[in-house]
Amino acid sequence: MTAAEITGIIFGAITVIGVILSGVWVIINKSFGLGRFTNRVEDIDRRTETAACRAHEKAIDGLAADIKEIKNDIGNIKGCINEMKYGFSRIKDDFSRMQSGFDKMHGDIDAMQADILMVKAAIKANDDPGYLSMKRSPRRLSELGEQILKDIDGADFIRQHRETLFEIMDRYKPRTALDVENAAGDACVVATDSDIFDGIKNYVYNAPSYMVKDADGKEQRYDLSLMDACFVLSLPLRDLYLEAHPEIPTK
Repeated sequence: MTAAEITGIIFGAITVIGVILSGVWVIINKSFGLGRFTNRVEDIDRRTETAACRAHEKAIDGLAADIKEIKNDIGNIKGCINEMKYGFSRIKDDFSRMQSGFDKMHGDIDAMQADILMVKAAIKANDDPGYLSMKRSPRRLSELGEQILKDIDGADFIRQHRETLFEIMDRYKPRTALDVENAAGDACVVATDSDIFDGIKNYVYNAPSYMVKDADGKEQRYDLSLMDACFVLSLPLRDLYLEAHPEIPTK
């Protein structure tokens, strides 16, 4: 290694050491400056902490008064809300009583309607013109009655609406077989007011006249009525009800 190279290496090392020492000096200088700044801030904080600021005290007093007034207002609002809640509760109770009254009125109207239908049934039911049944201990449908029962799909009708018809019959509390027979006719008439009879009504409306023979054997036309349909239905309904209530005596 030549003398020039050694000189260059020494000079470079001295330069690097100088840069490092300069950096250390800058850091130390800044550190001392930061300390002085920190001391000044702490001093200001101590002085402001113990200083009596009249403006701040007045503002705090005013704020306390405002807060107290707001608390009073909130208390008044809560009182009003409680009064409103009590009022709404009374209104709710009044509506509940009104609803109960309307429900009772509705029940009374339904009961009146049922009574009217039963009276109607008692007037119109069991009016056999003599062509639809015969007295055979007990009464049975005639050949014409059986044909009408078939035409109106009476057996299916009774099977589908058995529970509804039985419920109506139960209102009469029948004790004998004749009571059951009368109740069956009444039940069918009462049921004509519901939509379960719409199909039978449509058939009666469109049905052609039946040909029957009078006592002299002379043929004549017989026009089917809705009450005829009810009568035809009542006899098989009677038998079905008696079968379901063996406790009712038939003899």
